[in-house]
Amino acid sequence: MTFNATEWIAANTTGGTNLTDEASKSVASFTTMWNFFESTLCDNRASIAAFQRAIQHYQSARASQSAMQSLQDCLSFWQFRYQSPDGFNDYFESLYFRPNDRRDHVEGVLSGRLATDGDKLLAS
Repeated sequence: MTFNATEWIAANTTGGTNLTDEASKSVASFTTMWNFFESTLCDNRASIAAFQRAIQHYQSARASQSAMQSLQDCLSFWQFRYQSPDGFNDYFESLYFRPNDRRDHVEGVLSGRLATDGDKLLAS
């Protein structure tokens, strides 16, 4: 018998039966990609320092146009979500940035002050 997260959520949480197939697939896809990323680039120990080490090996000239577009699409989503015409909005202010999370870097990328591909990757 294999574990089925959708069935477990439906059986053990209030509202768990409201999880759409699309949401379930999105979470599964993210989890798979995160696991691959963390195990291959971060030695199974994701941290800001591990991300910085991984980015040092990144060569934007070798990235596909599709990968670069995906990065820009993600950045556009976060800019739309966390900025208003007046600056950073309440959604951004309610994020829980811990001391080592580099809030200033994230703000710089979202506002366009930091624009290298490495900066964008680290903020993502």
